[in-house]
Order: sequence, then C-alpha cells, then structure tokens
Amino acid sequence: MEHLFIYGPLGPGGLNEHVIANIDGEWSSAYLRGRLENTDHGDEHNFPGLVVDNTGQVIRGHVFSSAQLPEHWDALDDFEGPIYQRTVTTVILDDNRELEAYVYALPQ
Repeated sequence: MEHLFIYGPLGPGGLNEHVIANIDGEWSSAYLRGRLENTDHGDEHNFPGLVVDNTGQVIRGHVFSSAQLPEHWDALDDFEGPIYQRTVTTVILDDNRELEAYVYALPQ
C-alpha cells in the first residue's frame, strides 16, 4: 500500500510532520467518515484518535502517497504506538474519486 490518510499532526504544517518529511511523496486533500475520540494517553498534546465509521461525520485530512511508504511502515507503526492500528479504509479525494489507504485509527 502506497497511500496513508493523515488527519492529525503528521500532516502538512503539523507538529509531527518531520516524521515523514524524509519520504518523497505527494499530498492530496481528502476525507473519510468516522468520529474522533479523546485518547488521553498521557502526553501534553493529547491528540484525538479516529474511529472509522461509514455513518459518522466527515473527517477532513490529507492522503500522503509515496512508493517509499512500504519501506517506512515499521517506523511509522512504532511512532504511532500501540493505541493506534494501521487499518485499510476508503477515503474520498477532493475530486470525488475513492482511494484505498491506510489510516492510523483506534481499535473498534
């Protein structure tokens, strides 16, 4: 898989953008449906976690597409930590095309 949907601080201009800055790729605006929940995992930032839910609200974000992503999944999994699971989901690009992408989400 060469696509990652990002809804939080890994995205462009985000606090953790540096984590993927060394990976060549392209950004596209997109959304999926779900809900954001408080993760309360103890750090000072306390970013919300996503629960994918096709009947949920629109969650806007970006798709990062790169042929290099498969080489970085292990490092990204480690960065995201055990509370998030890398899951395949369908996202909608701004031109209304559907795309299968990974997303780091809370377990359902």
